[in-house]
Amino acid sequence: MKPGQWAERQKTKRVLRQQTEALAKLLEEAGEKSRLDTMMTFLTSVTDVRTDHVAFRPTMFLPEIAARDRRPMLNALEYYLEEIHEAPAHVRYGVVTGGELVEAMEKDALRAAMQKMSRKISRIANLAKKKFDVEFLFRGGEFTRATAAERHAASGTMKKLAETRPDLVLYHPHQNFLYRPRTKMSAEKWAEFLAWMSKRFGSHWSDNGPIRDIREIVKYVCKPSDLLEGDKPIDAAEARWLFNELTKLRQMAPLGPFKTWYKQLRKENLKVVRRHAGDVSELVIAQKSTRLDHSDDGDVASTIDQDASERSEANEKRDDTKKEFIGEAENIFLGVTLPQHSATPWAEPVLLIHNYNPRPVSQSSLDRLQEIRHEQAYWKEQWDKKGAPAPETALLIAQEWEQAGKASNVVAFAPEALEDRTEALLAADAERRNLRVHKSSVTVPDHGTSTREIPPDPPPEKVPVFHLGEGDDIIKAVEEALGIKKSDANARIAPVIDIWG
Repeated sequence: MKPGQWAERQKTKRVLRQQTEALAKLLEEAGEKSRLDTMMTFLTSVTDVRTDHVAFRPTMFLPEIAARDRRPMLNALEYYLEEIHEAPAHVRYGVVTGGELVEAMEKDALRAAMQKMSRKISRIANLAKKKFDVEFLFRGGEFTRATAAERHAASGTMKKLAETRPDLVLYHPHQNFLYRPRTKMSAEKWAEFLAWMSKRFGSHWSDNGPIRDIREIVKYVCKPSDLLEGDKPIDAAEARWLFNELTKLRQMAPLGPFKTWYKQLRKENLKVVRRHAGDVSELVIAQKSTRLDHSDDGDVASTIDQDASERSEANEKRDDTKKEFIGEAENIFLGVTLPQHSATPWAEPVLLIHNYNPRPVSQSSLDRLQEIRHEQAYWKEQWDKKGAPAPETALLIAQEWEQAGKASNVVAFAPEALEDRTEALLAADAERRNLRVHKSSVTVPDHGTSTREIPPDPPPEKVPVFHLGEGDDIIKAVEEALGIKKSDANARIAPVIDIWG
């Protein structure tokens, strides 16, 4: 993962949290509870970074909730089209509008419009399969929000309404869907199908051709900027109305063969996740689990797999043996996430803890804290086995990347003897700057198997972080910084920060 890529992801997370907090505050001003009663803490397993989690109610127009609900479907659909579907190049992208615009604050109007469109697509999908041998794979709803004046300025329509009620807020629902002709159609047959679709929908729809970007189909229900920006940002009363309109409304759904495959995936307790390797990423199927199992073979595939889309539900899904701990009890260890790049550019699992207290008083709380420390020690062992730098060094690199973004030229690699750092190895490191995920283990660059023992990294103040000028010799600079020469008999092993201009 490049410095700019990781820094941009961190920035996006902060923006989502800010937007979510702003909308949640509006709901609370209107007397609607927006947060769940939870004392959840996220604790990174190796770098020991603590984040007190604020869990929000599952309201789809809150950006963090929208991202949480969108990710599993997005990953699964993309994987299905890349790896499972027999003819992904023939899958097409369609959009249908809801016809009439919906005025804000009109009770049940937006809900009814979106439900009507969803049901219509389901009916058309069944008929299209029988009449034209066209299969539907997915449908997902969204809407835009703008004032009459903004819509008139953007499209040139609605002139009268824009003049009489320019600040009237209007919602325009859409449905995105994927479909594919299973047999080759002649030009006449295709034209007949398109005309039939227009007649069945009874409103404007368009065939947008083959898929260019799957994220354009699996969207948020609404852009946060549509709610928080523009001529008339959403207020507390409208936020409450929107909350009631969207509560328990199913925004997206798999259809046809994708539905069958997705249902089987969930039945087998599997999910599709994205893993990163160097500057590229890939989708893989991961096994979920409900228990921790650190067997002596180092296989950690059975660790609890809860990403951001499932964490807020952890308190509600505890088994009966843990219910006795709810309340004032401290350090209740609930589970572990898949490795993620939350604190540093190196992926590490995150521990989910209820009522975390690193300095407990009672013996029972202390015993449970020891369980947490034991879990962290296990992941630190995996981290070291993979050749990652010291956690303190990883945090320093993260700080540098976050501050400098794309301008950063600091790239870290695992500790190795300096005499082994040939030009070929240095060139290879430039190509694999990221971590690899294998069976949900802690991920770092794979430099091959080494039989020699590697001592722990020194404290962060002893780790050299420096920048090279153009034309400077990197090997010479490293030798001078560490006081090491290739001819040294012992050739001390030390963490090195590689500089690429």
